[in-house]
Amino acid sequence: PLMAIVGEPTSLGITYRHKGIGVIVVELKSSLRISSGFQHSSVKKVFKGKQGHSSRPWLGDNALDKAIDFLRSVSSSEGLYIANLEGGHAANIIPGRAELTLLSKAAGDAEGEFSSTRGTLPMFPAKAITDCHESVQLVLKKLMTQVDKTFHPSTITSNFGIAKVQGDTISLTFDFRLLPKQQIKTIFNNLSKILLGKL
Repeated sequence: PLMAIVGEPTSLGITYRHKGIGVIVVELKSSLRISSGFQHSSVKKVFKGKQGHSSRPWLGDNALDKAIDFLRSVSSSEGLYIANLEGGHAANIIPGRAELTLLSKAAGDAEGEFSSTRGTLPMFPAKAITDCHESVQLVLKKLMTQVDKTFHPSTITSNFGIAKVQGDTISLTFDFRLLPKQQIKTIFNNLSKILLGKL
């Protein structure tokens, strides 16, 4: 064929190239379990946003980002543990809904504890989750000095696309919309250095 027309939704505008896309999945494994004697309070929250394509972030409203903002607002997440964080189904789709279940130690409970040997419910320190999200933002901030006005937006963007708990592992999936010459390997290396310093 001499020509191909791709029916992608571009508002009838001609799109002759796209940004690249790279995906990084951060997995955190926890040996913490809630013990039978642990007195705790539980909070479950649902966050609603607006689903959209990650190549056009201004058209969506990320529900997982809202969950992270909530975690940051509650005493810097110190002493809080996540029993569940779930949202999104594809790296390149802005999640329109997220669920978060938090546990915290009840006041006055001196005996209950998190244990690596007892209990069945895995727990993840909330601060570790906010640190991962913050690390992605730090990497982005450095790369956003690179601008190509032939793209809209003209800088790299990222989407927190998926969060899920499976067994003793919580996985956080981020996509990156790359400008020419930007490489996902570089982002991965920079992100790894920051995370190793935080976690």
